[in-house]
Amino acid sequence: MQLRATVFLLTIFFGTAGISFAQSDTDVVIRQVFYRGDSSTDFIELENTGTGTIDVSNWWICARFSYRQLSSLTLISGDTNLGPGEMVRFRPGFDMNNTSSDLGLYTTPSFGTSSAMVDFVQWGTSADVGRSDVAFAASMWTRSDASTYDFVPTAADGEAVIYDGTNGGGGLLTLSSDFSNGTPLPVELTTFEAVQAPAGIKLRWATQSETNNAGFAIEHRIGRAVFSEVAFVPGAGTTTEAQDYHYTVPTSAPGQHAFRLKQVDWDGQFVYSPVVELVLGLPEAYALGAAYPNPFNPTTQFTLQIRQTQPVRVWVTNLLGQEVAVLHEGPLTADTEHTFRIAAPDLPSGMYFYQATGTYFRSMTRSVLLLK
Repeated sequence: MQLRATVFLLTIFFGTAGISFAQSDTDVVIRQVFYRGDSSTDFIELENTGTGTIDVSNWWICARFSYRQLSSLTLISGDTNLGPGEMVRFRPGFDMNNTSSDLGLYTTPSFGTSSAMVDFVQWGTSADVGRSDVAFAASMWTRSDASTYDFVPTAADGEAVIYDGTNGGGGLLTLSSDFSNGTPLPVELTTFEAVQAPAGIKLRWATQSETNNAGFAIEHRIGRAVFSEVAFVPGAGTTTEAQDYHYTVPTSAPGQHAFRLKQVDWDGQFVYSPVVELVLGLPEAYALGAAYPNPFNPTTQFTLQIRQTQPVRVWVTNLLGQEVAVLHEGPLTADTEHTFRIAAPDLPSGMYFYQATGTYFRSMTRSVLLLK
């Protein structure tokens, strides 16, 4: 899927042999640079080509002596906590030169230090336009002599410069043979939001135009759980007209809900949207869940959610009302599913009861049966 616009775009692809645009232990690479010289449309896209999750929020970019920390940039799509194969796209916040410039990615603002550089790209000129010498020292860029550096030709109007996955050897790029012009790669959403609805949580999003868009996988998580796909909404294929989408996720579970869209092209390429979140509050002051398993031996567990953050005590008693365990005593946060575990290796078989009390509530009592 892609926006149809008149642009200059630099795009980097990666081959199956694990070759990247720059060799780095972090495996994060500059995947695309969209440079019209207009801060309202320019963007930078990074990709994690490795197998672990990498947080890039505190990293920096340097583009011909304009410096920005990634956490200060406008997020277009994806997340700065990059999982394997994930991409994140930013507005740089300054006009990128669409004739000749460079872009460096750094872990720290030590822009003259090769050890801090993660990736680099240069276009439109063979001169040292900023940090070409640093990239050469970091073995991320080639040059023919001390003043003549390799460079990516400036993209034709409306086309992209695409890295085709070949390589000149030694982990360095032979740019004249490694790049060609082609169609720009997929894009961005114009809007994405989550709102509470009578039937659950309604997601709404829109695109400006689409190319080969198979559709959107909707991924959902509650609290600190992992994302899982809950639905797939077909895309419009190829169109130059704006499209509006919506889907209602049927859930009323209290807590912090997070959603993201996985936009998938017909060729299998995909990109994640930014994450949107919505907190569903409790209709009552608390919700004390039933224990599972029940009967149990030797452990069982249950959940507790509260509407207001407050100090809470959770405890277990026997049939005589004697306290046999205190599971928690201290503050608990609101609108979060807290899980408590009853372990009874030393208790006799029988009926036990658990309950909770806080500053603003006293819960019902629930029972569990221990069978040994």
